[in-house]
Amino acid sequence: MCKPFSAIVTRNAVLWSRVSDTHEDIIAENHLNDKIKAPDFVRVELTPQNMDFRKPISEWLFKVDQDYLPDWWSREWAETITREEAAQWLAIRTITTNQTVITGTWIVLAGSPVITQLGGAIKIYDHSAPTITQSGGIIETYDHSAPTITQSGGAIETYDHSAPTITQSGGVIETHDHSAPTITQSDGLIRVNAQSTPVITQSGGVIRSYEQSAPVITQSGGVIKIYDQSTPVITQSGGVIKSCEQSAPVITQSGGKIRIFDQSAPVIIKTKGV
Repeated sequence: MCKPFSAIVTRNAVLWSRVSDTHEDIIAENHLNDKIKAPDFVRVELTPQNMDFRKPISEWLFKVDQDYLPDWWSREWAETITREEAAQWLAIRTITTNQTVITGTWIVLAGSPVITQLGGAIKIYDHSAPTITQSGGIIETYDHSAPTITQSGGAIETYDHSAPTITQSGGVIETHDHSAPTITQSDGLIRVNAQSTPVITQSGGVIRSYEQSAPVITQSGGVIKIYDQSTPVITQSGGVIKSCEQSAPVITQSGGKIRIFDQSAPVIIKTKGV
């Protein structure tokens, strides 16, 4: 699978796409002949470790992505000019103004641009705070970023200490590290991992809480499944809670259903109306 930064090295140039990360799209855009056994170009990739685009380009990993190499090929020359082109690619793929994202990888480092995302991948860093309407693609939040996201499809992954505000009516959210998103969920799936502490208002959809996570959930509908040693605090007026393994949720219940499995030890406080 092609990774950014993907490029095609010819005898005298490095070719890449402003909108796509695939070698096939770059080949098609530049009308290169890929139908022969010995094409007169080489597929390469230059990728930061762990896909962390904050790292300097000098530290990105250079990779040749094909077996056949033409007789003019020089790895040292190709790597040098590929790094030079990657700087231009990064400048173009860094979002600073309002934009629609359909394909490719894009980076937000600062500011609060308004983004419509239909596909592709958006990586959000530092203290940036974009506003995103997402119906497809992937969003990853890092550092102390605080985007506002309306999600009807696609996937969101939160890392570090990021604190996005998300309205979810579809799609998947995964929280990691010490991230603390605020989520309003009416449908879709939320997976709460590591030591993350999301605050979730749930009227529908599914929440799965894992590891040592400690979400705070207000549930009026939908399903919550609790695993591992997670310790959610839940206020339940409707919906279903399934407490499994060694989890230890604290549940204030005025309605809905609770089911207990394995060695889980929930603390249940029943209030008027149950």
